[in-house]
Amino acid sequence: MNETFQSMTEIGRMVGTTSHKVGRILTEQGYRRDGKPTGEAFADGMVTDRGSTNPGTYFYIWNVEKTLPLLEAAGFQQVSNA
Repeated sequence: MNETFQSMTEIGRMVGTTSHKVGRILTEQGYRRDGKPTGEAFADGMVTDRGSTNPGTYFYIWNVEKTLPLLEAAGFQQVSNA
């Protein structure tokens, strides 16, 4: 399985919503707390981090194949692949 990781903004676009709503669903499912991924999210392969262009900083990207079903279960429908 080829896992693709994207930002919450990019995943939100796939289902026609915002990163804030994606974050809320992830929080409700126990994958985020206080705006950051939980240990469970990392353990389940839901999220990883990547370095940014600013030295010493990073950002989180989410597993599309695992995140989309959570959003679909919450009533969102995929509108695009990008």
